[in-house]
Amino acid sequence: KVKTLIERVPNLAAVETVTSTALADRIAKVATSAGRGSASTNVPALDVYVQVDTSGEVTKNGVPPEEAPAVAEHIVAACGPSLRFAGLMTIGAPDDARCFDVLVAARDAVSQRLALPAEQIALSMGMSGDFEEAIRRGSTSVRVGSSIFGARPTKAISDQQP
Repeated sequence: KVKTLIERVPNLAAVETVTSTALADRIAKVATSAGRGSASTNVPALDVYVQVDTSGEVTKNGVPPEEAPAVAEHIVAACGPSLRFAGLMTIGAPDDARCFDVLVAARDAVSQRLALPAEQIALSMGMSGDFEEAIRRGSTSVRVGSSIFGARPTKAISDQQP
């Protein structure tokens, strides 16, 4: 998926779903071969966000909050110049704004580990149903696709792959 995405979407601005150092390395390898972050191609580095599991729900993905600093540090130290660590992202539990507070705390830990001002680390949190609360709690980016395009159709069980 990474190769296809980066090669077929040359103006891709960001990937918000980095869930491991191994995935960051794969993205960096493909981004490098696509000329991202190279002065000779004049194509900017690809912004990446570490996805943090702030709810512990089995349906959610991401690194545990305490691992976010190490993954962010790896991206900065080992994945440049094709990738730029941009921030953290979470999909919190429905109706549980504490997930936003967990992401803010993870950002503070990343800030300390990387010696970056917290304001330079974006927080992508909040969706159509809770974006206002997410903004109140520090979100710098929200995902409101269903407010614009409507709810996604649910997949039939036969359409879902194991």
